[in-house]
Amino acid sequence: MNEEVLERLLEPLGFASVAPDTLSFVQQIELFAQTRVLVGIGGAALTNMVFMPTGGTVISIQPPAMGGTFFEGLASHCGHELVVIWAAPRGGDALRATNVDIEVDPELVLDEVRAVVDG
Repeated sequence: MNEEVLERLLEPLGFASVAPDTLSFVQQIELFAQTRVLVGIGGAALTNMVFMPTGGTVISIQPPAMGGTFFEGLASHCGHELVVIWAAPRGGDALRATNVDIEVDPELVLDEVRAVVDG
């Protein structure tokens, strides 16, 4: 729900908002092959981490109902660190995390990103 706020905070750090489903498969591979830190909502688009160079960081923003280890195995297999940031569900079926809008604390995401970028 507050994606635009998050985008404005991350842009000065070199981040860009991308909708992978608008890119061809080759474009996705090329983009994620250059990605060191991936920030996104827990979902299929995060599987693009397989194209990232080993040693990257994936920051998954997700509602608590999704569980904390959804991408843990994939991130580990790829040699990436996974950071899960919990977001508050708004509407939809919050208990099952389906068709749910979420709202995340942008400062919390910014702190995690800075820790990776500056670290």
